[in-house]
Amino acid sequence: MESPANLTAASLLFPGEINDMHSWIHWAGNHLADRPAIRYYVRARTLGQRDTYFSYRQLSDESIKTANLLNGLQLEDNDPVVTYLPDRPEHWFAALGSMCVGKWLPVNALRDSHLVSQLLLQDNIKVLITLGAGRGYNHWNEVEAIRGQLPNLRYIFTVFPDHFGPVIKESMLWRWFFRRPIQLAPSQAVWDFHQGIHRYQNVRLDSRKEMLPSRQAIEIPDWGTDTGEAPMVSTHIGTIESAISLMEAFKPQEPPIIWTEPEAFGYPQSILATLACWFSGGELYCGSQWEEFEIMLKDNKREVWIVCESQTLELPRSRRLPVIPGAKVLTTGKPLSAAAQQDLTDQFGWKFISSKGFL
Repeated sequence: MESPANLTAASLLFPGEINDMHSWIHWAGNHLADRPAIRYYVRARTLGQRDTYFSYRQLSDESIKTANLLNGLQLEDNDPVVTYLPDRPEHWFAALGSMCVGKWLPVNALRDSHLVSQLLLQDNIKVLITLGAGRGYNHWNEVEAIRGQLPNLRYIFTVFPDHFGPVIKESMLWRWFFRRPIQLAPSQAVWDFHQGIHRYQNVRLDSRKEMLPSRQAIEIPDWGTDTGEAPMVSTHIGTIESAISLMEAFKPQEPPIIWTEPEAFGYPQSILATLACWFSGGELYCGSQWEEFEIMLKDNKREVWIVCESQTLELPRSRRLPVIPGAKVLTTGKPLSAAAQQDLTDQFGWKFISSKGFL
């Protein structure tokens, strides 16, 4: 039998018996194992520029640990776990872990701050995973400004920015809190995300919830009519079927590389395209801007998928686009004009993928 490391997307068949995200996470950790799943471009002030890699086994392990952490909070099926994070690996650990025990609701930090506040002020938010305080990031300031207006928010988990410095040492309260299963928590307790998930070394899901394909997995919020995007609520089986359909639209000839423009991060297209890439055995590049993504692709010969806002590509353009020949592109927002599509096809040989019928 061909080893997972040598499988191509053309020969890698998505297991037909998988109809919920937890089953796929477990399957990917075992069958794709050491194949790279995430490449994270780090711009730490103290570390310089470097890449960090996560294999499918690591993606699976960290996601299950996150699920076990969240499971200890005794969430109901319809309680959303809100992630308010930039494009970094923890976003995906939290996303996949949330889908295993409840419902995931991502919030894009680059959207209008008023809309962000309105989303975070929803009455049913009990758990929030966000970026901690650090120079160059405004996530924590926005959360801090409205914490007093969130009576049902009980747990806040923070991810410290890479340049913030070493994670704070464990406090006595922290050790006491995670020494036993979580039953009651102080009002709006704030915990470090990494320390929390690493308390759960078991990489098997502890939840006793039945993994029903019809249970809600993702809720994409309404960002307003000016974005051209509609809100989305998707079940486990619906999410998987949509991602598979999108994978078939991309027609991968090999395990691809996918990258999402920061402004398009968290939209249905970027989420489903990332899952489609992983279902193809591909690799997510995250944490970079357009120019950095171009640098990361130096000497690359693999198939490349890009998810970006249509207004970035629309004519006339206010910025230089990187030279990424032959990329397959999926846009978010309002439809891209035929003239802009033709221009990019002529310049770079880009192929545009339609999301109609998948979302």
